[in-house]
Amino acid sequence: MSQAETMDPQQLSDWLSAAREIGAEAGRHAVAYFRKPLDVVSKADASPVTVADRETEELIRERLTERFPEHGIFGEEFGTIGSDSRYLWIVDPIDGTKSFISGMPLFSTLIALYDQQQQQSLLGVLTFPGLDEQYSAAAGQGAFRETRKLKVAVGKKLEKAIVYVNEGDRILAADSGVLERLGSASSLMRFSYDAYSYGLLAEGHVDAVIDYGLKPYDYMPAVTLVHEAGGVMSDWLGQPLSMDSDGRVVAASSLALHRELLAILSGKVAGKVD
Repeated sequence: MSQAETMDPQQLSDWLSAAREIGAEAGRHAVAYFRKPLDVVSKADASPVTVADRETEELIRERLTERFPEHGIFGEEFGTIGSDSRYLWIVDPIDGTKSFISGMPLFSTLIALYDQQQQQSLLGVLTFPGLDEQYSAAAGQGAFRETRKLKVAVGKKLEKAIVYVNEGDRILAADSGVLERLGSASSLMRFSYDAYSYGLLAEGHVDAVIDYGLKPYDYMPAVTLVHEAGGVMSDWLGQPLSMDSDGRVVAASSLALHRELLAILSGKVAGKVD
C-alpha cells in the first residue's frame, strides 16, 4: 500500500494548500525582478543565479519553516536542512533562470514534498508568475491548473504524438542519435526548456516530454502532476524517479507511448515505429 493511500488525505490536502499559497507568494516576489536590470553570477556548474533566485528561496524556506518546523528542506540555492526528516520539501525558487534573465515568461517557482521513507513525491506545485498560472497536484487527489482538473491527452502511438524535447542542445552534445530517432519516429518534435512542458503534458496539449541533465528540484515537482493527470514519468531506463536519479527524464500520456519512447531513447528502435 502506498503512502498516498495510508496517510490522512485531509492532511495532504492541507499541505498542498500551504504549498500553493507559498508558491504564489514566492512567484510574486520573483516576478517583481522580471525584465529589470539584474546582476547575474555564474555558479560553480556555470549555471546563472541572481538576487531574485536567492531572495525567493529564502522566502520559501522561511514560510515552510514557519508552517512545518519538523520537515526538512532541500533547495537549489542553499542546500539541505533537516536531511534526516521523513518529509523533505524540495524547492527551485526560479526554474529557468536563463529564461528569467532573458525576458522569457516561462520561468517558474517549483515546490515538491518528498516522503523519504516511502521514496515518493507526495505533491507538487508549479507556479508561473510571468503567466499568472499555477499547476498543482497531490497523490491520489488529482492534478489542477488553478481549479481546473487536468487530464492528459488520449493515448497515441509515437508516430502520431507531439513530443517536446527540453535541453535539446545538451542531448545533441551527449548523443545526437537520440534526437534523430525521436524526430523520425514522432509526428511533431519541438525543442523547449524548463517546467512548462510538463504543464502542457498534464493539460493534454502535448503527448510527451523528454528531458536531460535535471536535478531533483527540477523534476520532483512535476512527478505528481504528471501521474495525477494520468500520465507516466520515469528516468530513461523506465525506473521511478528518486533523489538519486541521473537527471534523464521521460514523461508520456500513456504507458504504451512511454514504452515506445524508452525503446527510442535506448537505441533499440530506429526510424518509424509501427
